[in-house]
Amino acid sequence: MGLRLIRDGYTRTGYIPAVEGLNDALRFTYRPATWPEKEEYWKRDAISRDEKTIRKDLIAFLKGKLISWEDPMECTPENAASLDPPALLQSLLLIISGGALSDSDPKDAGKPAETFPKPA
Repeated sequence: MGLRLIRDGYTRTGYIPAVEGLNDALRFTYRPATWPEKEEYWKRDAISRDEKTIRKDLIAFLKGKLISWEDPMECTPENAASLDPPALLQSLLLIISGGALSDSDPKDAGKPAETFPKPA
């Protein structure tokens, strides 16, 4: 198996399982963050101290990264920044930034594993 590179313009699917009493499962599509994008976000987050700036930076990071989700609520960075419980937002952010892997979606059981774009 060769190296897997983030190619501009492709999307991945993500799944966060339900936690009884806290949240429903969340299926979503996203564009993985590149190292420079996530580095810039984490640097800004580390120096931000007020909640308004932290939220603004989070929304800016999610724009263009969070593509869609299976939920009646409109999929926008602003709505994602308001997900409850906060652990759901943290899981989403970690998957998009590459800090955690998506859980396997039980809906995809028996399907072939996701493939990645081949280098040009």
